[in-house]
Amino acid sequence: MRRCAHILNLVVTSGLKDYAKSIKVIRNAVKYVRSSPSRLNKFKQCIEDEKISMGGSVCLEVPTRWNSTFLMLESAIKYRKAFERMEDDSQYFGYFILDSSLGDEEANQNESRIGPPCSRDWDEAEKFMMFLELFFVVTKRFSGSLYVTSNMYFHDLCTIYTHITSCIEDDDPKLSHMACDMKLKFDKYWGELGKVNPLLFVAVVLDPRYKKQYVDWSFDEIYGINDVSNKMKKKSCDLLNGEMMKSNTSDPKVKLPK
Repeated sequence: MRRCAHILNLVVTSGLKDYAKSIKVIRNAVKYVRSSPSRLNKFKQCIEDEKISMGGSVCLEVPTRWNSTFLMLESAIKYRKAFERMEDDSQYFGYFILDSSLGDEEANQNESRIGPPCSRDWDEAEKFMMFLELFFVVTKRFSGSLYVTSNMYFHDLCTIYTHITSCIEDDDPKLSHMACDMKLKFDKYWGELGKVNPLLFVAVVLDPRYKKQYVDWSFDEIYGINDVSNKMKKKSCDLLNGEMMKSNTSDPKVKLPK
């Protein structure tokens, strides 16, 4: 299941580049208010002026981990009005350099000072955060070590697939393009029979809430009614029958799924 979490990280990372600019300017704004006690105090004053309930402060991301990007955006968006009020502070506004005023080379050199976030950046970040929320929750489940996770895999796989395919048809071209990139990565790791451990399907068949009919229906939804789907159904069923025959040959009451 840890490998599943790693694959999910690769799927999500492939889509981050579409929102890189909005993420960057919000990251820079968070860096600014966290860079000194005096700046942080001014930010807290803006939070009080906007009458926003304090539920923790803004946090910085770890660049190599997308889930920390989600947490950074989640905390920053909560205080969006406070950041917008910070623009009345000449030091805050004067610290940033407008991206449109720089060439490509200058933009790279001054990347940490591009900003501040505009309304479009906040709107895009909020939409992106809502899109990422499902992946964040599923990654936490996949990474669990104090509870059983194998029975969750197939449900989450179907949920992720449905989420990505629905976003491909979204009216927002940026979100749709990002979902297409993620779908390619999804198909690369989970789109073929040989790339998925069939034991993870067996765990769902043994769950009395779902049984084999649910697995068969889900295969048809993800892979279509074709040879790939039929092969997956047969392989998972054969594996289950084999395991049950090994452990229950002495019990004639055991009925194997067809």
